Amino acid sequence: MSPKLFSIFIDDLIIVIQKLPVGLELGNGNKLDLIVYTDNILIIITTKLGLKTQLNAIELYGRANEIKYNPEKTYLIVFNKNVTRGVARKRNDI
Repeated sequence: MSPKLFSIFIDDLIIVIQKLPVGLELGNGNKLDLIVYTDNILIIITTKLGLKTQLNAIELYGRANEIKYNPEKTYLIVFNKNVTRGVARKRNDI
């Protein structure tokens, strides 16, 4: 799928994710919950529940729109101020 077609097709998913009560609160009622670039989606969450909520929404959207996600290209990176290094895991491990 071309990047332009992907952007048009995935626009509804962006709206779904933005309506979820998860993401990184920036203040003044603003939050950062995802970054989309060409055919890549970066979801940003601050809790395990938020991760589960976003992944469930993405999975449901994929099923409803016959989108197949590639778990081989899906990673989880954990940033924690109490841990000196991040943890990266494949989607199958989540």
